[in-house]
Amino acid sequence: MDRTGVPKTLLLHLLCSTASLCLYTPPPLAPTQISRPSGPALELKLTTAAVYSPQSECSLTVEPPELVVRFGDPVSLNCSNTQATLMGWTGLPTMPNDATNSFGSFLLWTEVSLSSWSFNPFCWVMLEVGQCQVSVPVTVYQPPQRVALSFRNHSGPLLEDHSGPLLEGHLYSLLCEVGAVAPAQNMTVAFYRGLRELSVQNSSSAQKTPVNKNFSLDYSVSRDDHGAQFWCEARLELGPEGPQPPPVVRSQNITANVHLSEEQVEAPPTRSSREHAGRATVSVQSQQGQRQHPGVQKPRGAGHSPGSSALVLLALLILHV
Repeated sequence: MDRTGVPKTLLLHLLCSTASLCLYTPPPLAPTQISRPSGPALELKLTTAAVYSPQSECSLTVEPPELVVRFGDPVSLNCSNTQATLMGWTGLPTMPNDATNSFGSFLLWTEVSLSSWSFNPFCWVMLEVGQCQVSVPVTVYQPPQRVALSFRNHSGPLLEDHSGPLLEGHLYSLLCEVGAVAPAQNMTVAFYRGLRELSVQNSSSAQKTPVNKNFSLDYSVSRDDHGAQFWCEARLELGPEGPQPPPVVRSQNITANVHLSEEQVEAPPTRSSREHAGRATVSVQSQQGQRQHPGVQKPRGAGHSPGSSALVLLALLILHV
């Protein structure tokens, strides 16, 4: 109330009703009625999207889930989602504009000829709960371009040729040379004597690009190895997503030429017959090869006795009569 005793609210009402313009200040809105400005809301959404959602809430599917491709072959990856949203690829060897980010329910990446040995692709998608992504394991392979086998002296030098000559009882190294293979860590090398597997070896190289690798096996030669065939093969084990059967490259066959270290003499037969009585064949095999010598051998019990000599003289006298 003022000095006149009239309430202030009544005076304000009378003034506003007679004036052409009346200033009005609305009461403050309740907290539930306040709307967020568009700018801060967008920033808040992007900040939330930077937080990765749990994998269980990620609805992305990538086909194939694991990529095994030969270098230079065509390749493709398809990323799909259950609903249309913002999605994209990262880590691809080539990044076309439509693969970087796109709005939709799937995103396909293709390459006519793969020219990269190593890359780590990820497909990502924006969801209400945040951003989720799926990685794709990649293996780029190349079968061996060359596989060769040779015999070497244990100390290292090459022999006269790949097959020998080899000396009985000596220790040699079977050398299997594998050229331009990738990835080497997925390769196994097997040595064979005929159909019998002698040894299987693995490579520890983690290099993704093609490399040359040598594998060796110590082998003691026996006379039974003469004429036997030796060979090796390199196999790429690329798992269930790789080519079936696995790529295998085989070396040439080597026929072992074994020379005996000492002369071996064959004993004459214990039972003689009229056909070869008094004679035996002696077989000699040495570093110069094998040769046969006919010889004269006295049959058992063929020595002269006094009685037999007298009979021989008597027979001679009768003949001269």
